[in-house]
Amino acid sequence: MANKKSKKVEKETRRLIEGIADLIKRKGNRYKFKSGKKKQIKKVKRSCVHWTMRKGETVPSVELDPANPMNWKCTICGTSFPIRPHNMISEYDEILDTFLAHVNQMQFFSVKMGGDADDTKLFLRLKEAIPRYKRVQRNIWKQVTKRQKWEDRRTQSDSLNQFDSFGGFNYNS
Repeated sequence: MANKKSKKVEKETRRLIEGIADLIKRKGNRYKFKSGKKKQIKKVKRSCVHWTMRKGETVPSVELDPANPMNWKCTICGTSFPIRPHNMISEYDEILDTFLAHVNQMQFFSVKMGGDADDTKLFLRLKEAIPRYKRVQRNIWKQVTKRQKWEDRRTQSDSLNQFDSFGGFNYNS
């Protein structure tokens, strides 16, 4: 039997996944929240990365979305998203450029209308985060495309088996 290469998850991401795993329990193929507190449930749903820990292993918490078979649906937070990313990087870039222009406009009016320091900090963080997001998105897209070409060559494909080999790809390099 071949050794299965274990995937390394970044330390902070692993902590987040473990924290979420501590707040949920598995019931069949679904997850339920251990707490009934709305604040805690909202926090978990906001910070969900669509992965969970089971027996020390990081496993995806998604299933095929019955409403849209081309999407996955997270069983923790309920978010639906496409299985395979669409090749619309230029379209995404246009959306982000438009959003960045909107952030600059709102920052201008915020100062004019007497916005507080928290608002200004928010706009500055967004102006820094959007270009970084664009770079990260492009790097992830390159690796996913590379992985998708490799997957397409295989004769049999399971919707979740693509994660078995993602450990060898690092989009930050």
